[in-house]
Amino acid sequence: MLDPCCGTGEVLRFLAEQPVTESLNGETSENSSPIIATYGVEIDKGRGATATENLDKVVVAPIESMMISNEQFGLVFLNPPYDYMLKNNSGESERKELVELERALRYLMPGGVLVYIIPHYRYSDPRIARILSTYFNNVMIARFTDENYHEFKQCVFIGYKKRGAYKEFNEDLFFNIFTKLESEDFTHSRVPTLEMIAERAKEEEGRTWKVPAGNTKIKTFSTRLINKSVISAALKESTGLEHFIGQTKPRSLDISGKRPPLPPSSGQIALLLASGGINGLMAAEDPELVHILRGQEVVSNITTEEHTESGTVTKIKTKREVSIKVITPQGIVKKLM
Repeated sequence: MLDPCCGTGEVLRFLAEQPVTESLNGETSENSSPIIATYGVEIDKGRGATATENLDKVVVAPIESMMISNEQFGLVFLNPPYDYMLKNNSGESERKELVELERALRYLMPGGVLVYIIPHYRYSDPRIARILSTYFNNVMIARFTDENYHEFKQCVFIGYKKRGAYKEFNEDLFFNIFTKLESEDFTHSRVPTLEMIAERAKEEEGRTWKVPAGNTKIKTFSTRLINKSVISAALKESTGLEHFIGQTKPRSLDISGKRPPLPPSSGQIALLLASGGINGLMAAEDPELVHILRGQEVVSNITTEEHTESGTVTKIKTKREVSIKVITPQGIVKKLM
């Protein structure tokens, strides 16, 4: 089961905990207990943290960033935000009830059950009405009970997603009814409440929707967004990161207490000074000859022009020079290039 706008996950958990009287292979049994896996997506971190306690798998991220396997869920519970969203970078907007319905249709497996909750007047949207009239059969629509209806005026749609490649558009019955739901008078007079549906189910064999068996482990269910906490925890356990830090740390050259086998040449001394290998004091037997040294490499670019028949060609060469600053025992600063 999937709820792409799960909030705290309480609704999907309630559905998953209902008594089941039929096993996965279709044999009726009072002791049957099929495995029901619940998946949810929630954008709010607070509600998402609560949802992780109620559902098996929850990703805290915008549903737009999710990568989810198609046609894998036996039931999708969809109660989308009743609002607008930006459709693209052009600034055009689209109703979320329609966008999330189209998205949920991809996730629902053929023969799966959709539970769709939106205000009654939104069913009259021609695009929503056409999707529901084309892709679903054995449908039912009921409005919220009177005590809960007036705040958002919601109606619940339940139906099976049709199987097969060809989907027939049911205009005479379903589509025409959905378009009439724009009228609040029609909704009140012709659409039963959920309480009425429940009473009918108690008195006689009411309509039921059996959720088909599917995969309990969805192969793809993740967000494209980077979760900093997950990456941080993974990096702490990574031996590769330790190796990378070790390779990128600046190395210090320590030649103290070691004498070269041969006296260094002036060029070698210059390289040692430029690399910082002998920064600091250069000792001598006579304290009056002790010098303070600091070496560095100076990198610059030399631009030259070469004139040819085709025109002038500019060439840039990198020039590297060694700069050494010396403080003599008398306090005189000298710069050697």
